[in-house]
Amino acid sequence: IKHKEQSTHKEHKKIFGGVSVDDNLLAKAEFESNNAIALISFGESAAESTLLERCVLSIRRRGQFDGHVVVITDAPEERYDGVFDENVIVLKANEDDILYD
Repeated sequence: IKHKEQSTHKEHKKIFGGVSVDDNLLAKAEFESNNAIALISFGESAAESTLLERCVLSIRRRGQFDGHVVVITDAPEERYDGVFDENVIVLKANEDDILYD
């Protein structure tokens, strides 16, 4: 007995809870294009650690989020050069805007 699903792409769609895989991918792409994750990383110890890189890696791998990640930091600009993919935006905070006690 042959299974009826054979020839067309539409016939090969798998249905999960009434929503096709294609619909899930479209919803994910729309979500990622309309949303961003913001991370704040300040201080010398933060700049010296790899915690920020690990966080972004976790967002990408475990969270399966390929959208924009915005990093606000006081680290030197060269600290994160070439570290992240093109969807990670590193913003250098202005010293004048930082309030210290």
